[in-house]
Amino acid sequence: MEDVETVVRAYVASAGPDMSRAATFFEEPATFVGIKFFFLMQTKAEVIKFLDWSSEAVRPLGFSKSTCEYLSVKMLNPVVALTSVIYSRQTSDGIELQRSGVTYILRKGNHGWKIRNVLPTDLAYLENSEAAG
Repeated sequence: MEDVETVVRAYVASAGPDMSRAATFFEEPATFVGIKFFFLMQTKAEVIKFLDWSSEAVRPLGFSKSTCEYLSVKMLNPVVALTSVIYSRQTSDGIELQRSGVTYILRKGNHGWKIRNVLPTDLAYLENSEAAG
């Protein structure tokens, strides 16, 4: 479980203006399953394109780095882990531009733990549903 946590924290820390480093944490094919979108990323270039797309709104605001604010890992079996993450996208001086939640499914293969699935989490929805009981 510590290995998974280390990989996810390193992935989040690598996400910045140049997403090519962050893309190395993915195993292809990988998927993104959102409310309005589904992406199948079959190559590293497609992963980079997806990661660039996902940070498009904050890039012009000075997006420089990402920090992991919360991380939870649940092992589903010896080679599959489910992680819940809340991360913050920030400027170089630490001003928060965006706070987001995501669930990652990671698989342990020949090259260690890699992200296979990305599922965005609506933090406002989560807060409202937890308050409702």
